[in-house]
Amino acid sequence: MQKIFKWLILLLIAAVCGLLFFRMYTVGHFPKATTQTVVTDRLAAAYAENGGLNAYTWEIPVNYDDPHEPNFFCAAPVYFESAGTFEITVRCKLKDAAALGFDKDGKTVAVLSDDAGAKVAAVASEYFEAYGLYAYRRFVFEEIDLADCNYLKLCLYPTADAESAAPLGALAVYEARYPQKEYRLSAKERKQFSQ
Repeated sequence: MQKIFKWLILLLIAAVCGLLFFRMYTVGHFPKATTQTVVTDRLAAAYAENGGLNAYTWEIPVNYDDPHEPNFFCAAPVYFESAGTFEITVRCKLKDAAALGFDKDGKTVAVLSDDAGAKVAAVASEYFEAYGLYAYRRFVFEEIDLADCNYLKLCLYPTADAESAAPLGALAVYEARYPQKEYRLSAKERKQFSQ
């Protein structure tokens, strides 16, 4: 009886530790599928014309919208310079996605604004779910030029009428001082362009 009790305690400890490690892993992890390039006509045309794409990425120092009660987190920004296209993945808790309009059928609108006051709405997005915990969207913005841009802010709105609604969240997704590195398309991403 004592051995059974001892094994049950060890099993309980292992289960709790496993759950904690899983939770720590998912907090900072965006699944690969959610950060893959979304191929648009504009990107495909630039890829075909140039035989590839000049692309850059960077780390976002503060990747959430509110330090006290964050709803949204972002990761994997990529700027395709030769196509004037910017892509980024935004995540929220699956349990809150429907209330925020961020679920599969949601009408969440993403708008980028720069330091000069220009605003650009996303032209496309892809939806994902993972781990039973999070909802993800990969947003695509076109006609973006970072040459003279110092700052980009991403605002998420509940409806298409973005000007009349308060944003659900705002994230600083680019600053000129962020160190950039070259982004290389994966084999899977390159294959999408050849289809």
